[in-house]
Amino acid sequence: MIETHYLPDWRWGDSLGHGLAFDLIDLADTANEGALLVNEALVLVQRAALLTGAGAERPTNRLPAPRTRLAEDWFGATVCYQDQLIVTYVRGCTQLASAAVAVATALLADHPVDIEAVKTPALPSTLLRKPHAVVLPLELIPAERDPELAAAHQAVLDAVETIISCGHYHPEVFDDPRLLDERHGGPLEVDGLVLGQALHRYGAGCLSTVAVLTATPD
Repeated sequence: MIETHYLPDWRWGDSLGHGLAFDLIDLADTANEGALLVNEALVLVQRAALLTGAGAERPTNRLPAPRTRLAEDWFGATVCYQDQLIVTYVRGCTQLASAAVAVATALLADHPVDIEAVKTPALPSTLLRKPHAVVLPLELIPAERDPELAAAHQAVLDAVETIISCGHYHPEVFDDPRLLDERHGGPLEVDGLVLGQALHRYGAGCLSTVAVLTATPD
């Protein structure tokens, strides 16, 4: 099942201004809600697969013809629904990760925060074309990286490399689920979920860094 990642329970983000903390919270909530919806879709696909007998050695005519057709149609519909939600999940996680790492990087370098990086975060197609520009490695201390964040960052780069190298996907597919039928030919329930989960973990880690750096004293 797809994990969700929750925000720190202390007050943080007041110093960012421009409503950026609320924007980041909204992006994190969107990623979490996307994860929960994908979980529900995965269960529906499993139920439909059981009804149709997909992947199992069962008599082909174990259901009356009308019910067989219903089961097959339901299975196709659930797979389509699942793929659309995976795309939505990847998009939400990309925007969370790109916005959170931009803010965390600016804070750690004592630079002004790029407001537009949060207000209009990157889309997956940009990530797939320029991953190193969208999800930067985060150095908590100069020349030193947190092992968990570093592992999460590498997982994002590995997932991007898998999707690009397989050649099954047009980058814009992950921007808009309506493009799935025309430009998608790969196993989204594998490649898409790996990318989404990696982005979600990295985005949540970067957001936790932002929360620590902008914590409001009691």
